[in-house]
Amino acid sequence: MRPGGPGLCWWAMVLALGLGPGILLADCPQGDPEPAAMRERLPPEPVTPVTRDGIRYEAIHWGKARGLGQNGGYIAAVDAQSGKELWVLKVWDVCYGDLEPDRQDRFVTSLKLSADGALLLVAGEDGEAAVVDLASRSVVSPPSSP
Repeated sequence: MRPGGPGLCWWAMVLALGLGPGILLADCPQGDPEPAAMRERLPPEPVTPVTRDGIRYEAIHWGKARGLGQNGGYIAAVDAQSGKELWVLKVWDVCYGDLEPDRQDRFVTSLKLSADGALLLVAGEDGEAAVVDLASRSVVSPPSSP
């Protein structure tokens, strides 16, 4: 979903988290001006994990190899001391069409914690972005415009 007119509160939160304009949330984009198949596909860059209260949050690039159904769009919570994976969350869908699947993968490019550490900003290579509430382990959508 491309927010067409998010309310001021949503933009204030986005700017406070350091994202900026032009975000996409966990949905398949419509009418991409330059389809993924027209761009050269490079392997994803490593994403620096972030840690809070002994839990490390990491991007999962190769979800298909783990049986997750898509490459990109996943994060994992890992016990920083033991290395044990605690949970995995799909942050956005990768919508595979008739094109080469590897050209349609949408990888996470950065992770950033909010100032209070309650939210995780997940940014993607094509402008995708989502805010994850770490307590509920869910993707937070922008509020409806008044």
